[in-house]
Amino acid sequence: MPVPSPHTPLNPPTVAIRRARRSLRCATNPRRCATCGTRGARNPPPTDSQRCRNPNRVEGTLTWFLNHDKYRHWHEREASLLWVSADAGCGKSVLASFLVDELKNQLPLSDTVCFFSFKHDDEEQKNATFALSALLHQLFAAKNVLIKHAISDFKSKGEKFKEEFGTLWRIFKAATTDPDCGNIVCIIDALDECEEPTRAELVRSLVNMYDEATSAARNTNKTYPKLLLTSRGYGSIERQFKKFPTIRLKAEEQTPAISADIKLLVNSEIEELGEACDLTDGDRERLRHNLIKGADRTFL
Repeated sequence: MPVPSPHTPLNPPTVAIRRARRSLRCATNPRRCATCGTRGARNPPPTDSQRCRNPNRVEGTLTWFLNHDKYRHWHEREASLLWVSADAGCGKSVLASFLVDELKNQLPLSDTVCFFSFKHDDEEQKNATFALSALLHQLFAAKNVLIKHAISDFKSKGEKFKEEFGTLWRIFKAATTDPDCGNIVCIIDALDECEEPTRAELVRSLVNMYDEATSAARNTNKTYPKLLLTSRGYGSIERQFKKFPTIRLKAEEQTPAISADIKLLVNSEIEELGEACDLTDGDRERLRHNLIKGADRTFL
């Protein structure tokens, strides 16, 4: 069979399909182009823009988390959900951002790591429907073949489909359980900052999907994503995750480990400040002592 020349015109159906896929990638991209104001797939991934608001991990911190039995159990299972709860200032967002890089470095290139961080001070970023759109954009960018699960809704509803939680969830579930999707890891940070109505809908959908993953249906050829969520330990969230008590990791119970991380962070910051301001060793030690003493086991 002859190979078509690069200059051979594509037939109309092929052109239409490619245009639909390109438009769909743009429609699910939550970032707007700084030049034209439209959403476009060439803009920086939502992952990068969200993670830049989080401080970087200091070398040596969070090793306690990587060695925790429940994290390792989650990491080794094919389909699992892990909820990491902690009080404000315990480093949840730094942890989530760090895990994105850690997993990308550890996992095969065929695996996909998606990330979203809720922010209560952003009208879009505190909405679970927007979160699903961002996750789908990352997924489609990594695995173009999965766009097939959204083309029908996009053709019938246009860009409005990305405003419907039910539609986006159906697409997300179909894409992440597709045998062609490979292994997918989703990290969702600051679930407590998601507005209540869409948060309840998202958690309920996740719980139902992981119920299915652990049931007899798990024996089919479906794959299921691994999911890690961080949030404060609100009772409303805990009640919805009550079916998963064995995989809840309470960072607030890791006080010695968090305190050790705080010391590492303070030491790093003091050394950087000391070099910039030419502080004496005595000044550095006094600052170090006062900061650690006043930290009250948080990074605030």
